[in-house]
Amino acid sequence: MKLEQQQELMARLSIMQKLSLAEAMEILNVSESTIRRIFAKMEKEGVAIRTHGGIQSASGAMTRYSFEYGTKTNIEKKTAIAREACKLLKNGDVMRLAQEASNIWSVYFRSMPIIMLLAAGMACVSLYLAHLLTARLVQPIERMTAHLNNVSGVARYPELEPFMDMIEQQHEEILRSANMRVEFTANVSHELKTPLTSISGYAELIESGMAQGEQAKTFAAEIHKSANRLLTLINDIIRLSQMDSPMPDLKFEPVDLAQIAANTFEQLEMSARKADVTLQLDAKPAMVEADRQMMDELLYNLCDNAIRYNVHGGSVKLEIRPIRDKVIVCVQDTGIGISPENQEHVFERFYRVDKSRSKATGGTGLGLAIVKHIAVKHNAQIELESELGRGTRISVIFERCFKG
Repeated sequence: MKLEQQQELMARLSIMQKLSLAEAMEILNVSESTIRRIFAKMEKEGVAIRTHGGIQSASGAMTRYSFEYGTKTNIEKKTAIAREACKLLKNGDVMRLAQEASNIWSVYFRSMPIIMLLAAGMACVSLYLAHLLTARLVQPIERMTAHLNNVSGVARYPELEPFMDMIEQQHEEILRSANMRVEFTANVSHELKTPLTSISGYAELIESGMAQGEQAKTFAAEIHKSANRLLTLINDIIRLSQMDSPMPDLKFEPVDLAQIAANTFEQLEMSARKADVTLQLDAKPAMVEADRQMMDELLYNLCDNAIRYNVHGGSVKLEIRPIRDKVIVCVQDTGIGISPENQEHVFERFYRVDKSRSKATGGTGLGLAIVKHIAVKHNAQIELESELGRGTRISVIFERCFKG
C-alpha cells in the first residue's frame, strides 16, 4: 500500500515539482505521520528532497518526468527519455525516474542563430572573393574601354585578345556609322533646302505680281522642275534608309538580267533621246540569285547616271555576259570621265564630280550610292575604270545561278 502511495506522490511531484505536507495528506488522505514516513523513504532513495514543511523533486532543473513501474523482467515504457535513474525496490520491483530530453526541433531552433550567422559570414567571404577575382579579370577590358581611341598601349591577357579585337572593331564601326549619319544629315538638309528655296522664291515672285505673262510661265516651269527634283531626292533618301536597315522582305529568286536590261532601256529611251545619247544593249541570258526589284534599281541607276554625265552625241552601252560561274554587268559611257582622285568617292552619298552639271540634269548624288548598297546586299563586286574626257566603265560582278 505504501508503495502505491509513494508512486502517487511521485506522479504529483513530477508535475508540481514541490509538495507541502498538507497537500500530500490531502492527496493520499492519510495521517501526517504516514506522510512523513513516505517523505523519509523517498529522500532515502534519492528521488526527492525534504524541505521545511514539504518535499521537492531531487532534480530541481527537471521540468518533466516520466514515472515507470514494473517488474525486473517486464518494464513498461511510458515516454522517450534521455536521463534516467532506476531503483530496485525490496519487493523486486523496479522504479525509474527519468527527465524527458529535448526533441530534435528544439535543438534545431536553438542552433538556428548560430547557423545563420555562419551562413552570412560565408556569403560575405564568397562575395568578396568573387568581386576580387572579377575585378582582376575585367581590369584590362575596363582600361581598354577608357581608351577606346587608342587600345594599342593597353596591357592585354592573351585569353582576351579575340574579345578585345572584336570590341575594337565594333568601336571603329560605330564611329564610322556615326560620322556617316552626321554627314548624311548635313547633306540631306542642304540638298532639301536648295530646291525648296528655289520653289519659295519663284512662288513669291508670282504671288506678288512681279512675274506676269511669259515670265510667270517660266517661273512656274522652274517650280515644277524643282518640285520634281525634290520628289526624286526624297524617294532616293527613303530608299537608302530602307537599305541601311534590315530588309526581311527581300525575295531572292533566279532572275534573268538580260530581260531586266531590256526593260531598263525601254524606260530610259526618252531620257536618252532628250540628252542626245545613243543606247546600246548587248545582253546574253544570264541568271543570278537576286531580288528582282533591286536588280531593276541597279541597272536603272547605272544607265541613268551614264546618260546624265554624258556628252551630246555620246553613247551608253550595257553589256551582260555570263563567264563560267560569274555574271558581269558592264555599263560604259563616252561621257566627261572621272579624275583619279574622285574615283574612290563616287559611290559615297551626295558626292558629285560636277555639281553644276548635276543641278542642271536633276541628279541627286545618290544613284551610285544605291548601286553600292544593292551590290553589298547581293555579295557582288564593283569595279570602276574612268578617264577624263573619254568616259567611264562600271562593272558589277555577280555569282552565277544555274537554277531555272
